[in-house]
Amino acid sequence: MLVTDRKYPLCHDDDVTPNDPAGRYFANILDAIADPVFVKDEAHRWITLNDAFCRLMGHPREAMIGKSDPDFFPAAEAAVFREMDRAVLASGETNVSEEDFTDAQGVRHEIVTKKSLYVAEDGRKYIVGIIRDHTERLHHNAAQIARLEELDRLKDQFVSMLSHELRTPIHTIMGMTTILEDELAGPVSDEQRQYLSRMAGVTDGLLALVNDLLDMSLISSGQFVIHRRPIAIGEILTGVVGNLASLAAARGLTLVEDVPAELPAVVADEQRVGQVLANLVGNAIKFAPAGSAVTVRALHVPGALRCEVVDAGPGIAAADLPRLFKRFGLLDTKLTRATRGTGLGLSISKGLIEAHSGEIGVESEPGTGSTFWFTLPL
Repeated sequence: MLVTDRKYPLCHDDDVTPNDPAGRYFANILDAIADPVFVKDEAHRWITLNDAFCRLMGHPREAMIGKSDPDFFPAAEAAVFREMDRAVLASGETNVSEEDFTDAQGVRHEIVTKKSLYVAEDGRKYIVGIIRDHTERLHHNAAQIARLEELDRLKDQFVSMLSHELRTPIHTIMGMTTILEDELAGPVSDEQRQYLSRMAGVTDGLLALVNDLLDMSLISSGQFVIHRRPIAIGEILTGVVGNLASLAAARGLTLVEDVPAELPAVVADEQRVGQVLANLVGNAIKFAPAGSAVTVRALHVPGALRCEVVDAGPGIAAADLPRLFKRFGLLDTKLTRATRGTGLGLSISKGLIEAHSGEIGVESEPGTGSTFWFTLPL
């Protein structure tokens, strides 16, 4: 139990007499505790403090013993602490609270204080408090977040610069490949033409990857620009279906276009909306089984136009759905490993649609196919 026959019990080794080894032992234990600990009497005066509490307050022990909150805190803060003390003394129930206070050096602390009631054998009541100081952890977390944001900014800057630098040599290779295919530099054999065709395909894929990286970096850095004008969504959808029809046919698929005769115009970036549609239809073609159909439709819903791409593919498990629209969010399945890809397409599509103040999502279950959709506000 607490020793109360001295003026300020267990406050420091100097206050413990040689005939009181139990008191000295208890005082040493208190000072060894890393968290601040204090004991108050019924008059709200500190009678016992450990070293951690003194460090937290920024005052020596002798300056605080026998004094109370109003001697060290602004009136408003002291009143809050005093009210918590009264609640513990009156009810006997443990009180846990989150508090802010400013120490002697002017540093603001965010703490959690647990106060409990202790009743001595003579009936006197004491408040025993233990404090957990979260200030350093919060500051550390804030510094970590700032550092991560800076690294993210530098990464986006590097990707943007790299993408711009890569575009020039890629376009040069594409131009020279076209010159050779058109035999402007001399005749080309059938074998050489095959090599050039493969070279052109690989270069097209590389350019698409560079463009994806550039789009992603612009979206992430907030530098992406949308060029809005009134557009007819049906015309964009028809154009995308026409461009991808041969790819679908090569995979044994049928592209079905479902667009009502009259749809209201929407103010949007025609190129970017087409990019999103092409991405969704291209993904459906990758995963739909041969002999099935991919349906591309547009419809008028309250306040918006909604576009849907419906396939009869393997579907997606509910646990995997949240990963789809994140950067590099490739699902590790047999089909995704076979089709490869960067995992940027859906993330970019999400950024493009949200830049139009629209929404994008997917409805899917394993074995039932998938419906990828997006809306554009009218």
